[in-house]
Amino acid sequence: MTNRVTETAERATSAASEKLGTAYSATKEKTGATLDSARARLSSAAERTASGIDSNPVAAVIGGLAVGAITGALLPRTTKEKALLGPVGTRVNETARAAAAAARSEGEKKLDELGINRATAQEQARKLFSTLSEAAGTAGSAALHAARESRTAR
Repeated sequence: MTNRVTETAERATSAASEKLGTAYSATKEKTGATLDSARARLSSAAERTASGIDSNPVAAVIGGLAVGAITGALLPRTTKEKALLGPVGTRVNETARAAAAAARSEGEKKLDELGINRATAQEQARKLFSTLSEAAGTAGSAALHAARESRTAR
């Protein structure tokens, strides 16, 4: 009886070992293929990224700044950051607001000097709309006239 149990255990061990070896080989092959595929895709993505940066570096810089700003906005501030950078952030914010207000004021002055302001822009828009309306009316009349002539010629 002991021989039978031993033989059965050996057969079971052998079968399990064989199945384990087969599964290991299959897993190794799939892992290798997946790794090769991932490397190829990564290489392709890197080439496309480098090409995009080379063709439009300004967009790459703007995109990098945007990603950095979004990342910074999403990360929580620590107590130490608040203590150290809070006053600096307030000063930077106030300075930026003052600079933007000054730029806007000076820009409006320069546009006024050149005669470009809201009133002249509205007048130009009215003239453009009027001209476009006239052109559309003329085109419509011409199309109607052509259609009538075509009808009477039949």
